[in-house]
Amino acid sequence: VILGYAALLKEEAGGESSEHAETVLNQALRMRSLIEDMTNINTMKVGSKELDLHQHPLQGPARKAQEEVSALIQAKAQVLTISLPPDPLTANIDAPKVTMALINLLNNAMRFTPAKGKIELILEKHGAEGWLRVVDTGIGIPEDQVTKIFDQFYQVEDHMTRRHQGMGLGLSIVQAIAEAHEGRVWAESPGPDKGTTLTIALPLS
Repeated sequence: VILGYAALLKEEAGGESSEHAETVLNQALRMRSLIEDMTNINTMKVGSKELDLHQHPLQGPARKAQEEVSALIQAKAQVLTISLPPDPLTANIDAPKVTMALINLLNNAMRFTPAKGKIELILEKHGAEGWLRVVDTGIGIPEDQVTKIFDQFYQVEDHMTRRHQGMGLGLSIVQAIAEAHEGRVWAESPGPDKGTTLTIALPLS
């Protein structure tokens, strides 16, 4: 809610008021980042015994994740599209944790994608798996860092400057959640400034 109002204020304000609105928006973004980090720290150890598994269509967590990040997408002047198959892709999942994993993927895409950049959330069936993919037009990943981004506290940038907010826990949480569901996660990127695709693959029922 705060992010939504801050984004609206920034759009409608002018002159000095616009600068104040920008400050409010940045502070709201920092607060959200801090809350995300605290949530991720509390979820650092995710095992199959901690999962509350039920049969769910994967479309549900995808839509919920989209709703959760919509205000931030608006605040950052980015474009998010979602593509879901018409028929349910059902899996034995802990829906809130899968939603958290998707939110972390989307947050990562937003963090490293500039204003007016595009982000896609795609659900597809591949054999016996459902693939949840987040595709962005952001800063991309150097080839030698693609496998490192799932390490705790790792970020694709100069670790001294830390231009992008956050502790670098989000993707390690995604990996933990995917593996607890007997799934997998991986990253693909053509290279720096060419965007990134992050995929969670979960076994279908």
